[in-house]
Amino acid sequence: MANRRIDSRRYIRGCACRMITHFYAQRSSQELKREAKSLRHLTTLILRGLEEAGFVEFSRDEQGGLIGIAFKRPVSDVLGVGDDVEVKLETETEDRSTPEEPRT
Repeated sequence: MANRRIDSRRYIRGCACRMITHFYAQRSSQELKREAKSLRHLTTLILRGLEEAGFVEFSRDEQGGLIGIAFKRPVSDVLGVGDDVEVKLETETEDRSTPEEPRT
């Protein structure tokens, strides 16, 4: 008779432990799903921003799903531009007539 009481108490404790564990496991699972959804949304926003800025290019399938990514590295080169201009200044004399049309 004492064995039955011990066994029934163990059974009740075991069921209570399982119920409590199940409750916390479900709650943790829901939290992780919410966090994953939030992170997926933020990642999508960041990738769209990078694509619009021209830093990455995505490969897409027929349905528009992403299948690949290519990172574009900006390449810069030092360019030198030079030009020589020679200017001759002529002094105007008093006896010189002024031109009819202005110089352009």
